[in-house]
This record gives sequence, structure tokens and C-alpha cells, in this order.
Amino acid sequence: MSEKSCGSAHSPVVEAASWHVLTELCRRLPGVRIRHLHPGGGQYNCLALLHPKVEYFVQLNRPGSFHVFARLDSRPKEGGSWDIWSDLITTNMPAMVDEACRRIGLTAPAKLPPSTPVVLVYRFIADLLATQAFTKESWYCLSAALDSSGFDGCYVLPVAKHFPLLRHDLESREESQRFVRATEWWIVFRDGEPVLALHEDGKTVQLDGAEFDLPALYKGNRRIAPIVQQVLEKLTKV
Repeated sequence: MSEKSCGSAHSPVVEAASWHVLTELCRRLPGVRIRHLHPGGGQYNCLALLHPKVEYFVQLNRPGSFHVFARLDSRPKEGGSWDIWSDLITTNMPAMVDEACRRIGLTAPAKLPPSTPVVLVYRFIADLLATQAFTKESWYCLSAALDSSGFDGCYVLPVAKHFPLLRHDLESREESQRFVRATEWWIVFRDGEPVLALHEDGKTVQLDGAEFDLPALYKGNRRIAPIVQQVLEKLTKV
């Protein structure tokens, strides 16, 4: 299973929409992380939510099936999966996020809590993918750690070594810890080529080695969109 096959199995619109839905859930659930899984021996391509107490309680398979394995309010989960993209045709994205909250037993807060560094990283990825969803280029984001549930095993994507900060971060750890650490790194691809790597603490590095600190940039104006635009302008010059 290659980086390109992982990223090309669905459209840029599906990529952006799936990141948006799970990012908005993470904004409402501090402490929850997004993980990229390929269950069924690599048959599926899922973004999942990892909760400190209930493990992987949500999986969004990219073709559009939203699976809830455990509700946060301890009530029985609804049977079957939710065909999320079919519903999106007839409603709007905020309503989809509200429905996702209802299905996992989460009461949407009246005011979103402040974004942590990890949530800022997810918001950045979601916004970047959304701005590029209808362009001629194919943009997608992969975890630096590929978990194919037995098909190809679990390993760090070979392309990770091309980012100096990411390579150093992994090589400075015991080999047994490298895969776990790699799950906290995300790599953005443009037309199958890696252009950006982001760690969930906010450290970000371009392929040419240029680094920036996402939380520090966000602190300046409290908006993600200008940061995304700034980074995109740099990437177009690469």
C-alpha cells in the first residue's frame, strides 16, 4: 500500500469534507485525536476519533459510512452506519456536524473552547484541503504512520525521511516508539508529492526544511485562513 494509493482512493471533496467533520468534533471534544486507519486488512480508508477513555469510538470510512462504536453519554448507539455524504447533498455542513454530535451523544457547547495546538493543526489541515478541493490539483493528507491492520503491517511512510524535522524527531527515539510518535505527524500531499508535515504540537515543516510554529502564528490574529493562505503562497513557489 503506497502513499499515492492511500490518497487517491477518494476525491479531494471527500478528503476535505471528512477532515472538516472530524475536526469540528475535535473542537467540541478537547483531548480527542484524529487517527488514520486502514482496517479490514487495508480494505478501508478511515479517519477515526481516538478518545482517552473509550479508544476509537468513531470511524468515518471515506466512501461515506460514519460508524459509531460507543456513545459518550453511555446510551445505546443506533444500529447500522450513517450514509453521511448522501445526507450532505440535502443539508449543510453545520447541520451535518450537529447530527454527528447527536449520534455520538455529545451536547454541542454554546461556545467552542479555545483551540489547543492539536486542534489548530487539524483546523489548518481541514481549511487547506477545503480551499484546494475544487482546484486542478489533488490535495490530501496522510498520517506519517500507516496502519493497515495486518495487510502490509504497521510502518512509517518512507516519504517521512524527506522532512528534516520529522526525520530527526523519529530518529531521536527508541525504535519501538517511532511508529507511535509517527501517528502524531501528518503529511500533506499535492498531486502525489509531499509538501508539508505537521506535528500535533504545532511544529510544521516544508519539504525544503523551512519551519514555522502554528500556535505562535495563530496567536497573532486568532484566524486560521490567513495562515493557510500564507503557507499556500510559499508552497506555490516550491
